[in-house]
Amino acid sequence: MLPVIFGVYWGMPKNMLRYYLFCQIAGWGVVLGVLCLMQQDASGMQVIVVAVGLLASHGLRELIVRGGWLRLPVMMGLMRILSGIALVCAVAGVLKWMGFILVYGGIQYRGLLWIGRSLIAYVFLIFPWACIYCMVHYVNERQKDVLKVRQLEARLDEMRKRGYL
Repeated sequence: MLPVIFGVYWGMPKNMLRYYLFCQIAGWGVVLGVLCLMQQDASGMQVIVVAVGLLASHGLRELIVRGGWLRLPVMMGLMRILSGIALVCAVAGVLKWMGFILVYGGIQYRGLLWIGRSLIAYVFLIFPWACIYCMVHYVNERQKDVLKVRQLEARLDEMRKRGYL
């Protein structure tokens, strides 16, 4: 089995790996661009926000994939994904807080209120990411199912032609 590094299974098909990495870099690059346009004087802060967000999205993907949450019944999978989002966003809020303290000092970044605001901010970033990830996975699985049905129908037609059925 090939290793998992930074939430990326290096044994996945090359086109899927490229697509996943491209989407992650492009998506978080857009977030970084928007944040830099909003606050041009604090570019270090935006880099911390995006770096933590990138780690958080990889962490959530790891939870989803390793836990098999997308193969569970809908309500059970949804509850696990929502709780995973809450957990990942809480960790991201604490990491962002720690990053700001390390880089800028701890004077203005004190208290649970600041961590809570960071958690809410990450929910607005991670929740849409999780929705898109789940939709893409769902569409891929449905396409695989359609392909399997077509293959089975072709086998069935072949068996009928040969007189087995």
